[in-house]
Amino acid sequence: MENKDNVTTTAADPAAPTPETPKKLDLKGKLASFITDKNSEVAGKVIENLAKDILKNREDMLVKCYKLWEQMEKDLSKIKPDILEYGRDGKVSKEAYKPETIKRIEKLEKDMGKIDRAMEQAINKCNYAEVEKIAKNGKVADEDSQNDPNVSASVIKG
Repeated sequence: MENKDNVTTTAADPAAPTPETPKKLDLKGKLASFITDKNSEVAGKVIENLAKDILKNREDMLVKCYKLWEQMEKDLSKIKPDILEYGRDGKVSKEAYKPETIKRIEKLEKDMGKIDRAMEQAINKCNYAEVEKIAKNGKVADEDSQNDPNVSASVIKG
């Protein structure tokens, strides 16, 4: 077969010049390959974000416990003797407390000690169980009321 240029070609001739077909961009394939290549990076970022959440939660629990401890310290400093005796010189010679006031002082001191121990366990031994209980409830549970979350030893106000 001859064409205008006097070039003979046959349809079955593999050496015949043929226009190149434009190739499609394989975006989906390239995207899938890129994502697959970045899989470990994605997993690393997920782990990093989860770790940040856990650390933030632990920080918040420790802050709540510390604020509760501070409030108890303020409450303790506000407790004054119920009875004062004065000497001839006009100075206080003796201070006395009612039994319920003594119980309140002992309770505050005991609860502050529990918070101290819980925070120490969390910070030094990575054991956040007690800190979590205290922070979640906003109080230190009584020993005889460990199973009753409605019984409060000391409660944060505010």
